[in-house]
Amino acid sequence: MRTTQQILPELRSLYAVVKAGNATEAQVNKLRELTTEAQSAKAAEATEGDRILTALAKGAAPGFDASDHQSAYQPEAKRLTRVGLARTARTLAENLKHGAQEQKAAVSMGQYTAPIQLTEPATMGAPPQGFVEALGTNVFDDKFFSFLRQTTRELNAGVVPEGQLKPTSKIGLTRVQGETQVLAHISEPVPEQLLADVSSVSTVIGYELLYGLYSALERQVLYGTGTDELHGVLTQEGVQLITTGARPVDRIRAALTRLQMQGYTGGIVALNPADWEAIEVSTSNGSGEYVLGGPVDSAAQKLWGTQVVLTTSINVGEAVVLDPSQLGIASTGGINLHVGQPGDTFNRNQVVFRCEGRFETMLKQPAAVVRVTLGDAAPAA
Repeated sequence: MRTTQQILPELRSLYAVVKAGNATEAQVNKLRELTTEAQSAKAAEATEGDRILTALAKGAAPGFDASDHQSAYQPEAKRLTRVGLARTARTLAENLKHGAQEQKAAVSMGQYTAPIQLTEPATMGAPPQGFVEALGTNVFDDKFFSFLRQTTRELNAGVVPEGQLKPTSKIGLTRVQGETQVLAHISEPVPEQLLADVSSVSTVIGYELLYGLYSALERQVLYGTGTDELHGVLTQEGVQLITTGARPVDRIRAALTRLQMQGYTGGIVALNPADWEAIEVSTSNGSGEYVLGGPVDSAAQKLWGTQVVLTTSINVGEAVVLDPSQLGIASTGGINLHVGQPGDTFNRNQVVFRCEGRFETMLKQPAAVVRVTLGDAAPAA
């Protein structure tokens, strides 16, 4: 089937002849045929457009049938929060307790899995408690996933006289196929006697291992090299840089402006707590007064009206300003807690816990991220 653009030149030419009253019967019939063909082509293109838009909404590239791929991207992502970690820890502890009761032992050896307890974003103005918490987490059925990344953006819309070709805008989209990576660590050997009260596993072992995994994930999401590591957002090609400016707050404002000029929404400013303290206690030149009445909103933890997220995973001396809708985290949705007695721990009445999960970053538009150097030194990777 021909496209509408292919049919229209011939259709316009015949229409002009018919309108002038000089058409033959064959030309009139041909005009009717072309009109019908153009209407069919238009309907087919509308259907194809709907299919493409549906695929884009699901994060799949055109031509990629998400229904045939169980690991399709879920756009309505929730968050991996500290509250969710605590809930997951309690679930793991309950699984351990149940297993121990069945085995009539202080703790049962084996594998215990609990889904990551994803929660809604922070409410009532409460700021996120970490960088990962500020991002959406998308759960996939297996370790493989797919999402769209925009690589070029050249918009050329303009006024077009009748009969002239429309300008072409370049919106380069490519499908990124990724694989989640394992993040894991183990506990030191724990005496079995300390585990007689299995309910304490929730806070002593479970939460600590989960929090350690969360902290490692934050660092990887920011600085992972992509080689035997996650693809950290700050190490990917296309991320913008700001290394000059007067004060740190001025550089952060410049980053927000840069995003706004390119059509992005700067929704997050990620800072190390030490840098946030320096901003909060900074004083005005001359008067010596705190600058709290200017760009800083101490109570809501906002800077230039934008949410500040504090994390020790980011290097002191730099900030990350980004549009959070363009960055997400892929996960298989489960955190596994294994309990075993490797080596000679059996002879010592000790057990070892292993905690692991699978994660990877999904950066849809690198230009939606600005890496800001707050001082004169270059940022360390």
